[in-house]
Amino acid sequence: MKRGFLTLLSGAFLFTQGCAPREQRADLVFINGAEPETLDPALITGQPEGRIVNALFEGLLRFDRHGRSGPGVASSWEISPDRLTYTFHLRPDARWSDGRPVRAGDFLDSWRRTLDPATASAYSYQLFPVQGAEEFANGRDGTSEKSPDFSSVGVKAPDERTLVVKLRQPTPYFLDLCAFPTLYPVRTDLIGKYGDDWVKPGKLVGNGAFLLEEWR
Repeated sequence: MKRGFLTLLSGAFLFTQGCAPREQRADLVFINGAEPETLDPALITGQPEGRIVNALFEGLLRFDRHGRSGPGVASSWEISPDRLTYTFHLRPDARWSDGRPVRAGDFLDSWRRTLDPATASAYSYQLFPVQGAEEFANGRDGTSEKSPDFSSVGVKAPDERTLVVKLRQPTPYFLDLCAFPTLYPVRTDLIGKYGDDWVKPGKLVGNGAFLLEEWR
């Protein structure tokens, strides 16, 4: 998968396209404004962070230049007649920047992390249309007042390239939510390894079009 490099400066960002062999290099520089508070998709709340995260990560869907959501990591999907079950099919060529395939389980782990009260995601409510998600985020699974079980949340990965999501009620804008950073996948294994430093150059592994080369 072809990727470019992103150099993160205080107030300015340098994107370099063309890390694949024999590809012509093309640089893009834009003024971002404020220093980003974080590059963690589950924690960002502002546009300065969102612009960068959208370059480093990709969700099930993504927005085009007209603001319409379309295929991202998911190349296709089906919606059940009652509009409650979404079945997403992941692209076979979807890769993390370290070469590992993007798997349905990555979304499962990432959404669980976002909903975990310990993560303190300000936008975790964007997952609340999913069956059982709000209860899990509030520390309840519908059967117990403590130690919620994520298996009660309506998201499953029957295989590495299929993600099945069950909603609590029809939600016409759910596909748009799947293109929002809060629902992006992250590498929870590397977060466990590096802690808060996982967003730094040399440690951050994304699945978007660009790599984080520097943060100055």
